[in-house]
Amino acid sequence: EEQLEGQSPSISKRSCFNSFSSARVNEPRSNHNALTKPTHTENQEAKMDSKVENVLIRGSAVGAFGASVGLVLATFRPGSSIPFYTASMGANYAIFGYTYFSFLELYQGQRVELPEAYKAYDTDVNRHMKHIASGASTGFLWSTIFAGPKKGILGALVFGTVGLAGSVANDYLERWRRKQGDIIREQREQDA
Repeated sequence: EEQLEGQSPSISKRSCFNSFSSARVNEPRSNHNALTKPTHTENQEAKMDSKVENVLIRGSAVGAFGASVGLVLATFRPGSSIPFYTASMGANYAIFGYTYFSFLELYQGQRVELPEAYKAYDTDVNRHMKHIASGASTGFLWSTIFAGPKKGILGALVFGTVGLAGSVANDYLERWRRKQGDIIREQREQDA
């Protein structure tokens, strides 16, 4: 057995490893220090938890938007039940949101290989393709379930287009946000 540098001859790497590994069993999984590193399985679990959290947060936000749309529609339709409209529209939007963002998380690791002439647009095209594929998958799945395979194709086209529109709008808002941040940063530098 190899001895540790600067330690007494009775301490070896193997005995230190055994003492650290036995202590590691009793530690909580998320509490890592410099002596213990997360295992591959723990890293995978953390990534999966993050993906599930993203889906739940985004899908719930879509559901809340749907509930507010239902509330507004019920308000303008005489004789309709406001709680029913709010709950049903919120649930429908949430189901579509959870499905869409689940497909989006599923497609995150996928890439579309572009011809050499389009390599400059690689990141934009791949990001947009993931949203198109997520929308098309969601539209096809739910339209096929509720209206049949012919409507499934139409649902894939419609929701794929909605996914593309959302991706383009998100890019535009992100560019605008960064531009506004640069303007504010420049104003602060001039004031200082």
